[in-house]
Amino acid sequence: MKYVFYILMILSVSLFFTGCEGDENGKMPDDIMDANTGLLIIDTDGTDPFINVSDPAGYQVQATVDLLFEGTFNKIDVIVVYNGDYTKQYVVKSVTSVPSDITITGQDIVDAVAELNSAGDIQEDDVFNLFTSIELSDGTYLPGFTVTGANAITPSVRSQIDILKGGVANLVILVPCEFVLDDFIGIMDYTEFWTPDLEAWQVEVYQDPDYTGPYVGLVIDGIFMYTGTWKLKVELSTYDYSVAGLPASQLMAPSIFGYQQPTWSKISGTVNTCTGVMVVNVGSFCVSVGCFTGMPIVMTLKKAPPTKKAAIDITDYGFNMRPFLRIPE
Repeated sequence: MKYVFYILMILSVSLFFTGCEGDENGKMPDDIMDANTGLLIIDTDGTDPFINVSDPAGYQVQATVDLLFEGTFNKIDVIVVYNGDYTKQYVVKSVTSVPSDITITGQDIVDAVAELNSAGDIQEDDVFNLFTSIELSDGTYLPGFTVTGANAITPSVRSQIDILKGGVANLVILVPCEFVLDDFIGIMDYTEFWTPDLEAWQVEVYQDPDYTGPYVGLVIDGIFMYTGTWKLKVELSTYDYSVAGLPASQLMAPSIFGYQQPTWSKISGTVNTCTGVMVVNVGSFCVSVGCFTGMPIVMTLKKAPPTKKAAIDITDYGFNMRPFLRIPE
């Protein structure tokens, strides 16, 4: 019996060593054609955050087209899709070697998309998607998205594109609307991570007079598990309607569930000026003994309809959780 055990152990060790490759990254199996994919590495300094509707042709994105893994191919197409119609995928650039630096302008997009006769046809709330499709050496064509709009690149591969190359599989280009202050003040429907009946809750948002110039200050009162007001800064310069100037952290209450100094941190946000939706992302929730970094909180605020039910106060956990509650029908 001992003899048989030694034989098996020797065979296992032999298989282990023969399975290793000299290449530190390992060798891709020859029969896995779709493991390779093109990608875009965006130059953030040379890329506009979105298309300004007053000058669509002046939009510019600078990027490097590359492969996730080394390999041979015929070409990589950079595809543009207009307003989510993936049945019409237009080639805006093609490269035959990598890495290749490219520049795509708003006029390039107009020239590629058949539905656009001129840059003036681009309207507020339009959306463009840029991604890559690859033609392998044997002629096999692998699209980045299917005609139904499904991403052909799996989440794990998209993660590797980010980790290994610092790239993206899909670049979303928005055309924002004009910022209208009235869309973001008053009673707002408020949803967040913590409760299942999200549509029932509301908060009040009003303008902070301390902010002037390229910023609009917003004060939010009534956020869940937060005793004070929450101040945000909306940056308005060059159509950059992001929630800028957010504090590094916000102290929620003196204590919660027996924990001291509960704090939200790693806060970021965006404003969609066409839909009137403001999103605030909280990266971590910390208390005196540590942080819950794997539990992000996403808060969404949208202007409530003009006709509202009466509001009541709710008190729980020793402090005011929901100053405004829309009573369901």
